[in-house]
Amino acid sequence: MPLLSTLVYFDKMPCTWVARGVFLYVALVGIAGGQSFGQSFCAFEVTVRSSLHRPMAGVGVGFIGEHRTTLYESISDKYGVVRFCDGPLMPIDIVVGNDICGSVLLRNIKARWPNSARMSVVYDDRACDHLALSADIVALLRVQDEEGRPISGAQFADAAKRPGTSVSDEYGRVFRVCRRGELLQGTIQKRGWLAAKISHVCGDDVEIRTVLRLERTTPRSSKKQENP
Repeated sequence: MPLLSTLVYFDKMPCTWVARGVFLYVALVGIAGGQSFGQSFCAFEVTVRSSLHRPMAGVGVGFIGEHRTTLYESISDKYGVVRFCDGPLMPIDIVVGNDICGSVLLRNIKARWPNSARMSVVYDDRACDHLALSADIVALLRVQDEEGRPISGAQFADAAKRPGTSVSDEYGRVFRVCRRGELLQGTIQKRGWLAAKISHVCGDDVEIRTVLRLERTTPRSSKKQENP
């Protein structure tokens, strides 16, 4: 063996017993150190990609134990990869992305040795654009009857002629865009139903429930003719 040859050669060298002891110690430590690590195993590996399937760097990834305890967290590298090698045997949750909104949650992911749990996640980093204050808001008018059932085909008349839809769809919805602070005002009507007025100051995106009631026609009263 190379080590024995080295020791034999070293034994012939003129040196002190102290030097020989130091050399032997270093050699044995080197052998033990090289054999102290077994086969490498990484429990979890997450690859983050964009909607174009390109690797995304700088995306936060968290590994959660028992649905509440953060075991490890990091950001994706230039290849979009985050590894949590020293993971537990129990299933964990993995959260990809912004923890305020738009995050992707993978629940009860388990790594079983010797196979790593490898996941590829498509993440949209524009999902939180709505957190920025916008001058325009969207008003959703829900046109319903007294039983809460949607009414389709109802028309919304708005004098300001704002962008949006004018006729309620199959779900009873009418969408209108207005500026923050403006007054959204108009009338919803449909033949056979009593018209309903809308008046709302535009603040944040909002849903407005509008109830239409059926018209109730009063039959004409007929007088009995008296015989002369």
